[in-house]
Amino acid sequence: MAEGLIAVRIAVSKSIANRAMILQSFQAVKLLEEGACNDIAQLRKALHAFQSGESVLDCGEGGTVLRFLLARVSREAGHWHLLMGPSLRCRPHQELMQALSELGVSTSLTAQGIEVRSKGWQAPRNPLRISCERSSQFLSAILLSSAHLHFDLEIDFSGNKVSEPYLAMTLALLDLNGIRAENLENAKLRIRANQTLSLPLLIPKEPDLSSTFALAALASVKGRVLIDAFPLSSLQPDASFVHHLRSLGAYCTRNREGQLLVEARDLHGVDCDLGSSPDLFPCLASLAGIAKGSSRFFGATQLNHKESPRIQKISELLSLIGRPHEVKDDGILIGAGLPRDPKECLSPLAFDPANDHRMVMAADILIRAGYPIEVSHRECVTKSFYEYEDLKCNALS
Repeated sequence: MAEGLIAVRIAVSKSIANRAMILQSFQAVKLLEEGACNDIAQLRKALHAFQSGESVLDCGEGGTVLRFLLARVSREAGHWHLLMGPSLRCRPHQELMQALSELGVSTSLTAQGIEVRSKGWQAPRNPLRISCERSSQFLSAILLSSAHLHFDLEIDFSGNKVSEPYLAMTLALLDLNGIRAENLENAKLRIRANQTLSLPLLIPKEPDLSSTFALAALASVKGRVLIDAFPLSSLQPDASFVHHLRSLGAYCTRNREGQLLVEARDLHGVDCDLGSSPDLFPCLASLAGIAKGSSRFFGATQLNHKESPRIQKISELLSLIGRPHEVKDDGILIGAGLPRDPKECLSPLAFDPANDHRMVMAADILIRAGYPIEVSHRECVTKSFYEYEDLKCNALS
């Protein structure tokens, strides 16, 4: 029952909004104004600067911003300098830079970011090879900027792939708006020449489900939360969080009004393949850290290339609360032994999230469970969830 709860409405999906703005930049239309989180705001600001003829474009710490913008500006003739924050400079970009070089674009790393010189994309002699072993965003970036091409573009993305549902989201959004990618044999796609975007663009209106999950995870520890306008089906891979929370033992149900109710219950161990939704890992692993029984999280090698080394940072959190665990290349094993009682923690436990928004959210789960963890640089949560601190205080019962 949800009596006395006020339904919370979560802001627009960051993943959908950023893809939509890249498509909008090919048209003489106003960019999407919804969404206040840093990643959306940063891409919106950079695209405005690009459209205004500026050559220095600031990507901040946004990996999505940098990759999508890099492909987009290279479609035009010109010279740009894309600025990156310190953490972003340490993340992988070479795969996209290599793919762009096959399209005749010159890119080079500088002390501040990436310099781009382009005459517009040129038809490659062979199928364009893109590795998606570390991120599917490299391929999504190319696909989102493939509208209005004057040549057929064949793309070979064979080999190991991560986060394939995010690629499926990109393809679905393109198809919805008139750009169709033909599936060929052996992990190849073909974008036919002269495909134009529909006008106006059709943009699905979905709440950000990774943000929704952050609140739902907190409610799974203690209390409850009611989320408004929760979709029956979604383009977002993180919609799987409902299944994972139920597997952990939390109560999750969607009512006839389209609201998702999440309530705390006794939590127990789980076995989760997170290769398709790696952003769920930090909060799920924190929940498993206070649950009874052992848990296994696996299949997410891309966690090593996020805003922080997330597997290692989760290991730090689990060590703070005394939960036995074993770090793996693609996840973590959490032992059956219980963590220490929060009442035994007589002094604050310091935790540095390494400027990673999802690590702040993971630490907050343990704080809600009673552990006296002091998190530095909490402001980094605004990267993906601008309203997080307010909703954390006011939306949870």
